[in-house]
Amino acid sequence: MRNFSHSSRVDSVNAAPSRRRSLPTRHDSPVADPSEHIYGPPRYYFKPHDGVLPLGALCDAHDHISRLQRWNKAQDRTIEKLKDKCKALSKK
Repeated sequence: MRNFSHSSRVDSVNAAPSRRRSLPTRHDSPVADPSEHIYGPPRYYFKPHDGVLPLGALCDAHDHISRLQRWNKAQDRTIEKLKDKCKALSKK
């Protein structure tokens, strides 16, 4: 069993690291220009690929993804219409 009577002493191995300032944090950096786009479509715009997709699994996957995206868009429109109808009915 350990003797913890000297618990006020701290080992150099278990000591907390010193709090020296070594690298600037993001809070120290100057504020970005508000006109500069940080988020949104301009940041994530990629030039369209000019080539043709190869036949096979990759082409099939892209077709499947595009169909899923169209389905999701249609579902979103339907949900929005239902929400609008529910709001209109609840106001009556």
